Order: sequence, then structure tokens, then C-alpha cells
Amino acid sequence: MDLFFSHARSALPSLSARRVHFHEFMLSMHQDIHRQKHSQTGSIGAVKAVGAKLAGENRLLCLDELQISDIADAAILSQLFQGMWDEGCCVVSTSNRAPSELYKDGLNRHVYMPKFEAMLQANS
Repeated sequence: MDLFFSHARSALPSLSARRVHFHEFMLSMHQDIHRQKHSQTGSIGAVKAVGAKLAGENRLLCLDELQISDIADAAILSQLFQGMWDEGCCVVSTSNRAPSELYKDGLNRHVYMPKFEAMLQANS
């Protein structure tokens, strides 16, 4: 990831890009979603709105060590990533697990992860 991010920044110096560890990223997303839900616009579409805002700030998002171990993360990932992709953000991630192994044996995995996996395939 270091090499990729460095090269992307060198090749496209005007590109707005962010590199962050996945756990740190999700902590900040939960905070942003909480703020969005309590703003004047309310909670409808809060997750997608946060994803769209992030995409407006970063055309390239590099996530290190994507690993889903929390049901709250699993529940919002599809909407969050869709909001970013709809606004043209390119997401690159590293993981020690294949997409089908993310959130393995997690609570209600069958509810949250198939949509996310399909989205990953469609946007790869």
C-alpha cells in the first residue's frame, strides 16, 4: 500500500487522496454518521451522505488492513461504500482475508455481507 499510495501521489500530484488504517477509518465514519444523524438534515440517508462527503474530499481512498469484526461496521459498509462510489471515489484496500471471508461467522453475516460482496465485485 505504501508503494501504491506514494506512486499515485507522485504521478497525480493534484489528486486528493487519503491513506488510513481501516479501524481508524471506521471510527471516524461512525463519528461522522452520528453527527450527520443529529444535524438539521436528520438520519435519513446519513450513511450514504457521509460516504458522498468523503468522496468529495478524496478522489482516492486507500484503506490498510480491511477487516470486519463488528456488526455495526458490517451494517453500514454497503451504504458507505455506495455513497463513495456514486460520487466517483476510487477505494483501494489491503486485507489478510478474501472478501468472502470478511466478517466470517459474524452475527447476521448473511444479512449484511452478501450485498457488500456483490458491490465489491461490481466495482472492481
